[in-house]
Order: sequence, then C-alpha cells, then structure tokens
Amino acid sequence: MKAFNQLIVLFLSCISLQIAAQELQWSGAFATPNNDFATYVGSDDAENVYLIQTLGYATSSSFNVNMDIMGGTQNVTVVGDGDIVIAKYDVNGTLQWAFSLGSAEVEIARAGYVPAEGGILVSGNIKDAVDFDPGPGTHIESPVFTTAPFVAKYDTDGNLEWVYVVHPDSAYVGNEVNKISPMNDGGYIFSILSIGTYDVNPGVGTANTSSSNLQCVFAHVDASGQYVEHFELAGSIYTLSPQCRQDNDGNIIASVSYEGNIDADPGAGVQLYTSNGSKDILVAKYAPDLSLMWSFSMGGPAWNALSTIEIDSNNDIYIGASLSESFDLDPSPNSVIPTINGSSDAAIISYDTNGNYNDHILLGNANSESVTDIEFTAPGEFVAVGTFQGTVDFNPGPGTNNLTSFGTGINGYVVHYSSTSPFLFAIESTTGSGCNSVSIVGTNKYAVFGSFSGTVDVDPVGMETYVYQGGLGDTWIGLYATCDPQPEICDGIDNDCDGLIDEDLDADGDGVSDCIDNCPDTPNADQADFNGDGLGDVCSDFDDDGILDSDELVLGTDPTKQDSDGDGLTDLLEINYGYDPTDVDTDGDGCTDEMEFNHQCPDSVCSDCPGDFNHDNQVNTADLLQFLGYFGIVCSPE
Repeated sequence: MKAFNQLIVLFLSCISLQIAAQELQWSGAFATPNNDFATYVGSDDAENVYLIQTLGYATSSSFNVNMDIMGGTQNVTVVGDGDIVIAKYDVNGTLQWAFSLGSAEVEIARAGYVPAEGGILVSGNIKDAVDFDPGPGTHIESPVFTTAPFVAKYDTDGNLEWVYVVHPDSAYVGNEVNKISPMNDGGYIFSILSIGTYDVNPGVGTANTSSSNLQCVFAHVDASGQYVEHFELAGSIYTLSPQCRQDNDGNIIASVSYEGNIDADPGAGVQLYTSNGSKDILVAKYAPDLSLMWSFSMGGPAWNALSTIEIDSNNDIYIGASLSESFDLDPSPNSVIPTINGSSDAAIISYDTNGNYNDHILLGNANSESVTDIEFTAPGEFVAVGTFQGTVDFNPGPGTNNLTSFGTGINGYVVHYSSTSPFLFAIESTTGSGCNSVSIVGTNKYAVFGSFSGTVDVDPVGMETYVYQGGLGDTWIGLYATCDPQPEICDGIDNDCDGLIDEDLDADGDGVSDCIDNCPDTPNADQADFNGDGLGDVCSDFDDDGILDSDELVLGTDPTKQDSDGDGLTDLLEINYGYDPTDVDTDGDGCTDEMEFNHQCPDSVCSDCPGDFNHDNQVNTADLLQFLGYFGIVCSPE
C-alpha cells in the first residue's frame, strides 16, 4: 500500500518500543466565570504562536481577561454575550499583543489560519456591530439580518488589513465561516455554512448563492480579500461541517456532512448522491476551473460527523471524522468496513490524490472519541489531537499503546504517528478536557490549544495544573518539544530529558542546584575551583595523583603536580610512608626522601633488606666490613 500503510508499520515498530520524550516548554490558561472555547492555534516561520478563542459566551457581563501567561498583566475586556479574543506570543511564551472583537451581542470564532510570514486570519460570525480595527482607527461591520459570517486578516503586528463579511437573508444564528485555507495564488478559500440566499461578493459586482437550504459555500478571495469565485454544495435537507483544502497542483478538495440528496457537481453536470442516514460524508475534488474531477459519498443509517480534512505534500488526503456505525470506507468495488467500538469512534481515513482508499486509523472503545485537528510533520506523518474517555488503544496494528482517561469526564489526547519520533500522551482533567487545535512550531515543537473544566494537568511528564473558573469550561495553551537529550544549562527546560528541571534539584544538599553545581554529588557550597576547569576542588583530582584538589590545597601541595617537591616520589606515596610531600628531605639528615624510600641512606631502616648481613635492620658500613671479611679482607674502621 501507500505511505500511510508504511507509516502504520513503522509506528508499530517504533511506538511499542520507545515513545519520544515530550517536554512542556510553557503553558497558560484563560478564564471567565462563563463559557470559554478554544478555536485555533497557529504559528509562523519565526515560531510565533497565535491563538483564537471565544471568551465569556452566554453572559451579559463584562470581564477583564489577563492574556499574559508569564506573570505580567495585560488584560483584554470581554463584553456582551461573548467576544472573540486573538493573541500572539513569541516562541518563549512572551505576549506580543492581544485584542478582542465584540459587541453587546455574541461573536463566535470558528476558524483561523496563520501565513508563513506571520499575521493571522480569523473567521466566525457576528450578531451586532463590531469594530474590527484594534488600533486607533475604526472598521465597523454590522449584520444585515440575524448573523453575518466574516473573515478578517491582521498583519504580524496585529494591524487590520481587510475584512470580508456576507449577509445571508435568514434568521439562522449559525451562519459562519468554518474553515480558512490558503490558495496557490496568494489568496484564500473559505467554507461558509449558511441558510438563505445572499451575495458572496461583498465588493463590486454580485455573486448570489442559489440555494436557500442549510448549505456550504466555498468562496475564493485574493490576497487583499477581494472576491474571485465560489461554488456551493447543498443537501436537500441540510449540509454541515464544510471543509476545503487546495493541493499542490491547484486542485480543491471539499468535503461536507449532509442529509438528503446532494449534487457534487457545481457546474452544468449532475453527480447526485443520496444519504443513507442522518449524516453522510461527501468528498469531492475540483480542478482549478472548479470542474468536478471525482467524488464519492460514504455513510450508514446513523450519523457520521466530519471534523477536518487535510492534504500532505504528496497530495494524499486525510479525513478526520467521528463514526457512529460501520460502513464501507472504500469507494471502489472493494470493501473496507471497520468495526465501531462504541457510540462513536474517532477515525482518520486516507485517500490518494485520485480518491482511492489508502488506509485508516480507528480510535475507540465503549464511549465516544473524536479527532479535532491534524497537522503534518512529514508526508504521511502527522500529529492528531482530539478527545477520548476510558481506555483507548492508539496503536493501529497488533501492538498496544493504551491511554486511560483521568477523572469522570473526557480527556484530551495528543498522538504523533511517525516513523522516527512517535509520541502519545493525555491531557488529564478531573471533570473534562479536550484538545481542539494543534500547530507545528519550527522543527521539533508543537502548540496545542484546548478547553477544560475542573482541574487540568497539561504537562505530560511533570505536573502543570490549572483550575477552571466556571461555566462550561476555560481554555489552555501549551507549547511542547520532542526532547533531544543535552546537558543541563539551567534555562528552565529539561535539557537532559530526564523528566526533571534540574535547577530544582540539589542531590548533595549544599544549596546549589544540580545543573550548575560543579560537584553535584559532593557538598561544596563555596563551589571552589582553583583552576577554573569546571570541576569543584572537592571532587576533582586535576593532577591524577590520588589526592583531591581540595585536600592538596590544605596540605600545601601543588594540585597541578603529582610530585610537589620534585624528589621523585608522588605526593600520595610520601603521605602513605610518612614523608612530607613538600620537603625533599623530611628528616633533614642530608639524605633525600627518595633515597630513604629506596634504603640508600646510612640510617635507612630495613628488615629483610639485601645487604643487611649483620641483621641489624640497617644497611651500612658494618655490613660492608662483614661482607669483605668473608673474603679474608680485614679493614680497620679508621
């Protein structure tokens, strides 16, 4: 099979053996006493992190929310029934700017996109007059009817560049932009969910929709937000969850959930499908001129919810969905029918550029699981986030890699399906948590944005907890890194990947953190290091003579020389034999310590020494005279 199959095989061989260590770099939480929802996290090439969220939903009160997660204070004010809040942080978590979009009514964020060069696009809907300009100027947009879908673009400094707003002529409160995707021409394509007929072109000219049902409109604008073209997908009963992406060849992949009949061909032709149940999933590919290239529909008698669609650099298509029943995932005459484990399972389904089935991953148990976002790290390799409850096996093959939720509610999960650095961990909460969005940051980092209630722990190794402030929940953000073991440098990061921040550790109890202690296992509060070699004197033997530097400094010996007095004996040997290692002639008898050691002095004491003929434990003149006497030679002592 294709790369997706190879990925699963590699994941099976890697993840069961070793999960790459994941380190929390920084995190934060945002809260009002009401309902707060995480929408989107993205990053640019400079590794800045951007957030979009809805805060204070379903309330008429006003709140200040601190957006500074590093200990400072920088509030944004949330008013009315809920506001959209946008913020930018650098790679170290330092807040760059933040502002809110709001009115006395409710504004809801639905999607976002961050271009490589920075800045951010945000989408959702408004229900009252909103000033989209966070600066000293004003740019006010008001819905003509109940709600108006919008897209706004801001530059890297948070300055407004343009706003796109359309006005469906209905009382439907869910008119909104669900997805923003880049186009190869520098523009963007939006997927708009709406009821009613309206002009998709807010500028000069008219481009009306043709259906008054709950429909999905895909609108293409240029880099300055000006209308280019659009097409529609509308089920005879309803259409939901519009998703779209452009591939590397300029073709557009669109997908929706629908009920009833739906025509996948936006042109003069007809490609009709009829749903099997309350929610089926339509997938279609369109050429740059919007002509239909291929399409298929899948589903069963119950509902099946589409959540995301992504395309990798090989133009393979990945669909994230929640499946509540077993049905055929393969549009060819072959059949691939997975077994659903509970009320709904999370599914990631892969197709090639021609719509041929590649493979799928199913995550489920007796409860409900979801996949909310997918981000690629390489062709066929991706990080997926979502929710689960109970015990779920995230290994798609015969191996087992379980996560078990904590507390009484759902938990969030983060999983990397990769041939080189697979990882898997849960975001645990006492009563409920979820991972809503993920973004790859640089080469080895990624940001995860989610919601929670109760107490949440966002650190996969240690513990970093936040307590929610009320309502249905609050939001949290975390930046993580796949850990590559390096020496500790006391920078607040677990550089050596041992699961501990070593500046918080002091193994020898000397009051100096291990990561800067020059003798981490031997107490030395003064950190004395006579030669500046980075090793403390109490644990270093610079001259390798068997005496610690600290002891040599006390003895007065030279810690850079094995023989401080230059008498031919090492300092350690002189100490062991009772000589003074700083004096060539310890006893001052005119015979050096080395000669004494080698029994070369007249008064040298030696029991069993060669030449001690008279056995008086000395080798001296008397022994020589006795030796000569053996040969009949007699010498006078004089």
